[in-house]
Amino acid sequence: MSTVRAWLLAALLVVAGCGKSGSGGASASGGSGAAPSENGNLYGTGDPDAVNAVYAELTQRWVQTPDGWVSEFPQHVYIATGQRADAASFYRQIKELKFDIQQNDLSDADKLNGYEYNGYVQFRGSPIRTYDDPNSMVSNQWTSWTQSDEGGAPSFKVYKQNGKWTCDGDCYLIEGTQPSQDTIAQLK
Repeated sequence: MSTVRAWLLAALLVVAGCGKSGSGGASASGGSGAAPSENGNLYGTGDPDAVNAVYAELTQRWVQTPDGWVSEFPQHVYIATGQRADAASFYRQIKELKFDIQQNDLSDADKLNGYEYNGYVQFRGSPIRTYDDPNSMVSNQWTSWTQSDEGGAPSFKVYKQNGKWTCDGDCYLIEGTQPSQDTIAQLK
């Protein structure tokens, strides 16, 4: 990654922090900064501040590799809480993280409740595969690539309330964690 891209990524993470609901994401400035330009295979269209917020959320959860973006997920979770049950993980890799944001109108009640922006993030279909997925018959190797829009492309909400950007929804794209570089090196 070039020095300029690394600096831009760091600046975006600081300026446009976006946390999953209740995660205490960083507060973004209210300015109208430009949306990130195409960076490898992560790109979004829509309101520039909302795009920056989604971009920041994704880069906190996904690591770019030569084959696409990788994120780590728990193999086993407690049914009652949805929390990780043990240290076992599986990994998802998606070729591209490209999305479009559709802004929703704010009602008078939304504005009174501190909402400044409300949008819907829709991802474009892209090849995806898994490694050690507990629901797969394949272990210790990557599955074959499949198209991520089979059954509907992933989506979630992004909103700004009281100066804080939040990405929220039941979507694997904002549920994983960044795997370490050592872990990525072992995923063959």
